[in-house]
Amino acid sequence: MKVLFFNDTLDIYLIPSEIPLISDILTLELRNEVTNDLFYPNFTFTLTDLNVKITLLEHLADFKMNNKYSFVLKNGVKIIYIGKMICLENGTNIQTYEYGSQTNGRFQYT
Repeated sequence: MKVLFFNDTLDIYLIPSEIPLISDILTLELRNEVTNDLFYPNFTFTLTDLNVKITLLEHLADFKMNNKYSFVLKNGVKIIYIGKMICLENGTNIQTYEYGSQTNGRFQYT
């Protein structure tokens, strides 16, 4: 699972099943797992060895604390990566994080 922190650069590092060319046109599809809404954010990508670094160019209005997303990276119509990510507060220790432990009025956990 990829972790995005608020107020940080929205970078996602991944190793796809097929390395794209820098000239390829990639599509990133995000699906909010709570509301099932789909998003196609603007992003750039760079290649480093076998890694692809995706940088989201904007914070989506849907990015709220504890929201979980599944995402698909496509090169044309071919899926080259499937993953999940979560949005967390800056400074959250992801090694000891418990889902729902952060404050957010939309979510109530006991």
